[in-house]
Amino acid sequence: MKRLLHKLSGQGFTLTEVVVGVLLVTIFVAAGMQLMVASMALQTRGKSDSEASDWIQTDLEQVKNQAGQFQLTRLSPNPVSPPNYSTGATSIFVDWTNGFSNTVGGNRLRIGDDAQVYEITAIDYANKELTINPGLVAPKTPSQLVSGINYCNATSSADGFALAFRQSLAAISPSTKPFANQQQYTIYRGGYAGQPDPSIKNEPPFQVLELSYRVESLADNSTIAKLDTEIIPDAAFRCP
Repeated sequence: MKRLLHKLSGQGFTLTEVVVGVLLVTIFVAAGMQLMVASMALQTRGKSDSEASDWIQTDLEQVKNQAGQFQLTRLSPNPVSPPNYSTGATSIFVDWTNGFSNTVGGNRLRIGDDAQVYEITAIDYANKELTINPGLVAPKTPSQLVSGINYCNATSSADGFALAFRQSLAAISPSTKPFANQQQYTIYRGGYAGQPDPSIKNEPPFQVLELSYRVESLADNSTIAKLDTEIIPDAAFRCP
């Protein structure tokens, strides 16, 4: 009996057992490798999604900043006379001139709470100086708001602040760039309903600009990030 037990204990694994064991190990290793590959793919996709969202957010912040400055600025101290602007002055200096012009469409403005409407007859963009007519009807001080009113009384989407602001927007640059995964992606800033340019909300007061962003992979044209939002130029809130 002892010899039989000794013989059985010394037999080791059969060929079938070895094959089954190898197959089991191979299956577990393959499954582990697949999990690792899937995890790496998810991490890469997550980084790409984050980069795409950051790209959209960066441009949106720039657009919002421009909307805050479009035809809405403040009086700066007068560099050639006392800081206060006296009655009758026909030149004013401002912090910026975004959206203002001396042609119809950007040439009418109000200063502070003054009900008087002034017309811009000339602009010195280098010195941020506006020549106005008539002269100031009351003294002004630096930091008072200067707001355009050409687009206040819009009657359609073709004549409001939203349209004027859209026309001032520059294209996104660069519009294509590589992400961390070395693949190329393109960003689009369009409008609602698939319009190629930002759309204008077709309802009164016609001052809302609709933005639809998307970031696509150049490899397969798949969209990895989207955002729809609306912008109102701050000057629209100053309309009388």
